[in-house]
Amino acid sequence: SFRTGCALELMEFSSPANRAEPGAAARGICRSENWCRLWDGTPVARPSYAKREVQEFFLSFYREMLTEKVDGINLIWIRALPAMLFEPAFRERFRAAYGEDLAREDDPRVIPLRKEIMTGFLRRVREIAGRKRVSVVVPARGSICESFGLDVARLAKEGLVDELDVGDSLQTANHGESYD
Repeated sequence: SFRTGCALELMEFSSPANRAEPGAAARGICRSENWCRLWDGTPVARPSYAKREVQEFFLSFYREMLTEKVDGINLIWIRALPAMLFEPAFRERFRAAYGEDLAREDDPRVIPLRKEIMTGFLRRVREIAGRKRVSVVVPARGSICESFGLDVARLAKEGLVDELDVGDSLQTANHGESYD
């Protein structure tokens, strides 16, 4: 279901809880406490993958979807970014990783941590997909992928995706950038 104000487009899943109250799970994940936050705290209506609960929600959805007769999972990241910014969950992960609070928006450790979080999530997706295909659509601009933690080269090198497609839109048009 689609809920205005949250960039989450999911078909209803057929779990017993969702049959009892259709859309409840998606509405829960769309609560503002799960959203990404700009440096100044302004909410961005995208679920933050820095939150373990958000990751678990999506993994649960994918597990259920994979029980159907499908070839695999197609994650369209050009529609779902940002995946994390500076919300409390990301700041907590930063503190856990580096032993100090995130003090600057441009801290050079931000992007590597985002990459680690997103690659970890894709490892879990790969694991639950088993022999089924995992494909991703990423922005055409490498710098956008980098800033949001999508380490395209690493995803390919580790075999976490079977297919990698580059999306092109007004926001992600490739301006001479390439992937190595």
